[in-house]
Amino acid sequence: MATDTTRREDLWRRYIEESRAKLDDAENWIAELRTRHEDPAPLEKLHVVFHDFAGSGALYAAPRVSSLGGDGEYMCYSISMAGRSPSEGEIEELSGLVRRLRIEFQDLITRTAGFSPQAPPSRVTPLMLAVAPPFEGEEAFQAYFAKRGVKLERTHSLEEARQKLRTELPDMALVAGRLPDGSGYEFVGDLRVAEGGRTMPVLLLGDQAGFTDKVEAIRSGVDAFVPSPPEAPEVYRKVKSLLGRRRVAQSRVLVVEDDPAQARLIEQCLRNAGYSVHVLADPKQFDRVLRTAHPHLILMDVLLPSVSGYDLVRYLRQEEGFSMVPVIFLTTEGQRKAQILGSEAGGDDYLVKPVSPEDLLVAIRSRLIRYRSMQEMMERDELTALLAPGPFLQQARLCLNRYARRQVPYALVLMQVDGVVGHVARFGPSARDHLLQTLSRFLQQRLRQTDILGRHGAEVVGAVLEHLSDDDAVRLMRRIQKEFEAREMPLGLGHTVRTSFCAGIAMVAPSYKTLKDWLGAATDALAQARSYGPGRTFVAGRSIPEE
Repeated sequence: MATDTTRREDLWRRYIEESRAKLDDAENWIAELRTRHEDPAPLEKLHVVFHDFAGSGALYAAPRVSSLGGDGEYMCYSISMAGRSPSEGEIEELSGLVRRLRIEFQDLITRTAGFSPQAPPSRVTPLMLAVAPPFEGEEAFQAYFAKRGVKLERTHSLEEARQKLRTELPDMALVAGRLPDGSGYEFVGDLRVAEGGRTMPVLLLGDQAGFTDKVEAIRSGVDAFVPSPPEAPEVYRKVKSLLGRRRVAQSRVLVVEDDPAQARLIEQCLRNAGYSVHVLADPKQFDRVLRTAHPHLILMDVLLPSVSGYDLVRYLRQEEGFSMVPVIFLTTEGQRKAQILGSEAGGDDYLVKPVSPEDLLVAIRSRLIRYRSMQEMMERDELTALLAPGPFLQQARLCLNRYARRQVPYALVLMQVDGVVGHVARFGPSARDHLLQTLSRFLQQRLRQTDILGRHGAEVVGAVLEHLSDDDAVRLMRRIQKEFEAREMPLGLGHTVRTSFCAGIAMVAPSYKTLKDWLGAATDALAQARSYGPGRTFVAGRSIPEE
């Protein structure tokens, strides 16, 4: 498998080759402009070439390329909007921009000769690099990490840290904001360049009251802040938490971009950050890819062949299941115009090219956090804070599918508080809500985090319990029922009662071909339990309730 270093060098090589070919095309379009003033096609094609350079330059650490490309794009756009042909002077100016781009690329090749970002480390023992002046309790700090299988290497200055970085990349880093020969923020930047992304946990070490340090840490891309002197348990917890976040399910990002150079680098940037990426160059395939990739977020270029990004997003907002997916427009058009058109089309945000990888990742992460929060709010029942009925049934259906594929045992349990009608008659309608909330909170405390809890109907709570036999499920429910019956249940206004709940259990089985079959068995089991009296449990397929 190719290393990250090889991939980055290959991306850079291909970008140079393709850029030279685009500049050749640009010279051809300019030659046609000189002979065919009235034909809009050469100007439109030249517009696309400058557009690509305006967007790709910053991504490839070539801001001058983006600046020149932006100048050319603005000229082409202004001429087209005026509905006229370019003058001889404008054609000469466009030709000059192409020549300056050629010179800039030649300078880039010269300046970056020999540059080779490092590949990620391959080692058994994780390595933490601590870049800081000597601090109190340093030996104990190092011993704490050694006991947990983490090797700690120390450097005390910016120059020492940079020398270390030239030979080996760490797995995690603790960096002081102030170093004897410079700023720790400079080293954080070097570290991110060396790893070619932002996957390594980096903690900033600063003064306890250093608010400025905390703000600068956010700006510099540090993952977390710890006060000085560092306490080993706190540092270890934060590193462990950061590593844990990187193990969560990947967010899927769809990149709609027809320029291959920009698409490749955006893809690598997002993959290095832990995202699952699908790149789409042909807008005609948008509907098909949308339904196969199921993205959590879409990066949408505006200038696409045969259709605009705005049109694709208008279509997206009309499609059931995708209307809430966040869209970030990538455009080199004027900010105000892009903002207005993007908002009208249903976009959530826009980034004006050239955009740096850091700004791109920040925008994506913030939008995904909001999207997940919205999803969480929509999936949770407002009264009980459990899964709402629809999402609960979706999870149950997934469990039924897992059983069909891998024979994973599941128990579907439906539960209902006893005597609700009597309590409502005595204490008022709010008693029903209080009892349902109490049962929901009680079950959240007693069941495992891997179990699925949700609301099912007005008074019923459902649970899907994994890896339990029918006897195990019965013993668990009977124990929970007894604990519930021993509690005083608050009903509001100082009133409390003791009550119970009934449970109906249906073990997953080959005979349940659909979720409706499985759910029906559990519903019948709950009805059977309630027919025998309060606090009873009934298992589908058995003849008597469980005692």
